[in-house]
Amino acid sequence: MKYANVNVTGDAGEYYFAYFVTHTLGWPCRLLDIDIGIDAQVEILDDKSHSTGQFLAVQIKGTRDREKLSIDVAKKHVDYWLSIDIPVLLALVNVDRRTVYIKSIRVNGDDPSPNTSGENYKFRFNRSDLLSVSRIGELRLLAYATEIRCIEKILNSVNSKCSEIIEDCNMEEGIKVEDHEHYLDFISDIRDVGGQLFNCKELVLKVRSQVGDCGYAESYNLFMRARSDMSYLFDRADYMIYNPSEMKAFNEDYFALNSKLALDY
Repeated sequence: MKYANVNVTGDAGEYYFAYFVTHTLGWPCRLLDIDIGIDAQVEILDDKSHSTGQFLAVQIKGTRDREKLSIDVAKKHVDYWLSIDIPVLLALVNVDRRTVYIKSIRVNGDDPSPNTSGENYKFRFNRSDLLSVSRIGELRLLAYATEIRCIEKILNSVNSKCSEIIEDCNMEEGIKVEDHEHYLDFISDIRDVGGQLFNCKELVLKVRSQVGDCGYAESYNLFMRARSDMSYLFDRADYMIYNPSEMKAFNEDYFALNSKLALDY
């Protein structure tokens, strides 16, 4: 049975990739026996060589063409990679030149675009895609891409609502509004935002040691400003005269949320 050249090159590419990651980055790399579009799994370690519990999936393409700097991938494969939770890398390994290029299938965090026919994707590599120790920080960030996208989505919603609340409060400032339901809407909005922040904080705490707070502190401060503007507005509108129990509950919520939402607690 013949061991075809294409198989030789493909296998050499996978073996060299695993060697390169283990030797250069000092991270475990497991080649997968069953190929369902993923050739390897890289485990992310921290600066003390402890596992972070995060992984990167890798599709490896070996080549002997010294000028080759692109990979064509069928749309069905890209669709599959985008559907799984683990971030996926493409690796181009030149087995003769002993070079390894890696690139995320996502472009600046967004889904890639197919070529004009819509059937295949072309991923191009350049010198900045060469794998080296200098890219360890980037790879750690990428390993948390799913969590980061989720955090960013929540914080964008929080920022939008808080900005809206601040704007509404400024419009109402100095104006006595008699509509009780109008104030209750404000309270409901700020409580919803507080709930979103609490859920987001749980995600941030899981990744903060590796990637920072992802903008959480800024959103938290915006929330506190919105909450402060609401209190100032209610005081000027003599809100307590109409609904002292609602205002008391609102103030109690404020102090409770403050202790739950700050990252330093």
